[in-house]
Amino acid sequence: YDYRSSDNLRPDVYFAFPLLYQVKGTDIYSLVTESELVGSGFYGSFLTMPSDKQGTGTLQTVHSPAGIKVNDNQVEYPFESPWRVGITGDMKTVQESELVEKVYDDQQYWRPDNYEELSPEEQQTYNYDWVDTGLTTFNWLHYGNKQQSDYSGLQRGYVDLAASMGWTYTLLDAGWNENLDEDVFLSFVEYAHSKGIKVIVWASAYGTFAKGNYDNLCVKLDLYKSYGIDGVKVDFFDGQYVDGLKFQGEDIDSIRWYETIYQETAKRQMIVIPHGCNKPTGERRKYPHVLSREGIYGNEFHNVSSSVTINELFTRCVIGPSDFTPVVHPLGDFLTAGHQMALAVLIESGVPAMADYADVYYSETYNAFYKALPSLRDETVFLGGEPDVYYCAAVRSGDEWFVAGCNALIATDVEVDFSFLEEGVTYTATVYNNDPENADDVVVTQETLDSSQNRKISLSQHGGFVYHLVSQKKIIGELEMKNKRMAVLLAMTVTALSLGAFAACGGGDDGPITTGELVKGTSSLKMSKSSAIRSFPGRIKMRSSRSSSNSTSSTAARSPFTRNPSVTALLKTPFRKRSTTIPMRPISSWRTRRC
Repeated sequence: YDYRSSDNLRPDVYFAFPLLYQVKGTDIYSLVTESELVGSGFYGSFLTMPSDKQGTGTLQTVHSPAGIKVNDNQVEYPFESPWRVGITGDMKTVQESELVEKVYDDQQYWRPDNYEELSPEEQQTYNYDWVDTGLTTFNWLHYGNKQQSDYSGLQRGYVDLAASMGWTYTLLDAGWNENLDEDVFLSFVEYAHSKGIKVIVWASAYGTFAKGNYDNLCVKLDLYKSYGIDGVKVDFFDGQYVDGLKFQGEDIDSIRWYETIYQETAKRQMIVIPHGCNKPTGERRKYPHVLSREGIYGNEFHNVSSSVTINELFTRCVIGPSDFTPVVHPLGDFLTAGHQMALAVLIESGVPAMADYADVYYSETYNAFYKALPSLRDETVFLGGEPDVYYCAAVRSGDEWFVAGCNALIATDVEVDFSFLEEGVTYTATVYNNDPENADDVVVTQETLDSSQNRKISLSQHGGFVYHLVSQKKIIGELEMKNKRMAVLLAMTVTALSLGAFAACGGGDDGPITTGELVKGTSSLKMSKSSAIRSFPGRIKMRSSRSSSNSTSSTAARSPFTRNPSVTALLKTPFRKRSTTIPMRPISSWRTRRC
């Protein structure tokens, strides 16, 4: 991103959308871009200065210099041009704007031309209820192409990570189908789905789909669907690694190819993430399954500078979702862990790709944050910043807030005003800030605050911070609900133990009925009253053993929400009738028998 005075613009320089400029001597900004390019029949545009307007600050739209331009200035009638959008006001107005998507007005989600001929069940596809946002694993940054097809080890491990974190997807990048064993892959997809995790795979926009061939696209997508694949990351719309193309970049036929892919994936209920692609122009307003896109200088370039990420937040991130692929521990020398965590909050995406090693997300320091990180947001509040210097904003998802800030090259003090919080509500904040001794790590603290308070935060070079705020009334409500569930479980457990003890103490001439007799097909449940419930409500500990002479015993700690199968069976299995009279045994007797 170049920062220039309009007096120094030259006719031979192209400026990509979006372009942010400040009116000299004022606090007024304007961010210029285009919207509704997909479906317009136009090529994508850049800006440049006409040769006869040099020094005037006048710019005009021209064909993208990244295309091939074969007959690409011939726009067919009828047509509607894309919107030329200028978001103008103070910096807060610009940063909080959704204008790029709102110019679509009451746009209906895309439906095929034969929609009315479809069955009611087929028509349900175009309600797009099948589209799920959510975080995804993404291990390619660390493991590359060669290990993408490791479906017995690496990829199952990342499915387990996604399930543990409550994420939605796992992403298999380039190399996933090298020497593919279909049976092994189908088993992997079945495993992922059994864990509630959806599968996204990588494809090349022109390499995989025969240089933009419609029939080939349909055949490949049908094959992917037959595998149970849930989404496609379509890469290299810029034409990388494919020779002899007639269109690429933002040529007219490239924009049509985007739309063809959007439509054919929608028919098959598959989400899409374009990569190696152009800027967003509001297309998810019409194609809601296009959840994210690259078109941003992200972590795939590894040594990304904080001066780049700050300016991306002021420009690229205003106009639509961005697949930055955040990590935790930085890949180069010009970002920090705190900065990467802040970017995970500040860069919006419908399917944020978490790109670090699995053990990082399991670690105590980061686990809670990345479990809570939202993919959907209800509100964004710009709190302050300056291009080339720092950026700070708050994001609300439901009734939780994430406040994040990141810094460029010079250490900065940032004043955060929390007046955007609900008045009269106290929040518990978990704070993540750079470890001053180690740029690859953060320090985690907790504090309480409300809407009347401010905080002064010192940001180191390349630094960053995050506040995760949860209202205390929500925490109290969750604790009360948890305690109610625990109370119900305790009552059920005590009932089960009482029934077991009562049955074990009864019997006719044949002696007491044992628990093994009560529960068909299970081993006997032996439990001392002293060890049955030791630390409720935190844990329930039960000791069980087989009734054989060489039995072994073990002690296991269970969550109160984990059912003990023996207790469950006791509750469900009717008593076997042994006697109409049940003589009681002395208490010492059933302690000895350890029912």
